[in-house]
Amino acid sequence: MPGKAARAAATGTDRAAVVPTVPGIRSALVEELQRLDQEAAEIEMLVQQTRIEAERHEERRVKGEERVTTLEREPDADPAELREARVQLLTVSPPRGPHGRPDPGAGR
Repeated sequence: MPGKAARAAATGTDRAAVVPTVPGIRSALVEELQRLDQEAAEIEMLVQQTRIEAERHEERRVKGEERVTTLEREPDADPAELREARVQLLTVSPPRGPHGRPDPGAGR
């Protein structure tokens, strides 16, 4: 079985090529930090988009609640319009548990 020197000679590698140098390590670390910074920026952008979408969703839910409440208080409100407003509210409201709180297990 050939020794390390024979294997290195056969593959064209030697110990100097295998042992990383300080500048090589530094360069690799700089590249990795740049990649991680870019990924962190992308994640932050996604988090911000999620927050904005959550705010929009909450605004739609509040408007839907207001519409239902307004229609429920009107004695001559159209029952079909009230029913439609309730259906729309249900589509933007989170599922509720038995005590009126959001159900964390819903949607699984």
